Amino acid sequence: PARYVGKREIEIIDEDYIENNIVFVAQKGHAIIGYCSLYEAKAGETKERKGVSSGYWLTHMFIRPAYVQEKIEIKFIEQVIEYCTSNNIRVFDVLSRPETKSFYREMGATYIKNLTDGTLDRGIEQFKFIIFNKQEDHKFKEKSNESALQHKLLELDRDAEEDEPY
Repeated sequence: PARYVGKREIEIIDEDYIENNIVFVAQKGHAIIGYCSLYEAKAGETKERKGVSSGYWLTHMFIRPAYVQEKIEIKFIEQVIEYCTSNNIRVFDVLSRPETKSFYREMGATYIKNLTDGTLDRGIEQFKFIIFNKQEDHKFKEKSNESALQHKLLELDRDAEEDEPY
């Protein structure tokens, strides 16, 4: 089901949504203080926002204002990454407001592009999380270290060429 705020359609998180998606919940005692979900957009489906392609999307991240200082959003991203790793999901995307750009970059996401949300006439940023399994991560780190070493050797060679003979 959906309801409208002005001209914008919003999705309601109900039992059906929870049963058909992967939902993460933060609780304090018995109270829900935040939630987010991992939504799988199937090929051929359309979403309200332009640019949403098939694949997994982090959606509906909400934290009650009184708990924002507790860094629950970091725990959510860590849980989503852990879930994806355990379930062989290698990539998920996020659509977010521009002011959260630094948060997603700090969490390891790659900035993809700016989209325009025509209903609110504001910018929406797209980020991509790429998840490596441990073997891929090890190979990636080895390659990065090797590349860094090669770069350093090239710098040293250039410095040696620039040195004047005594």
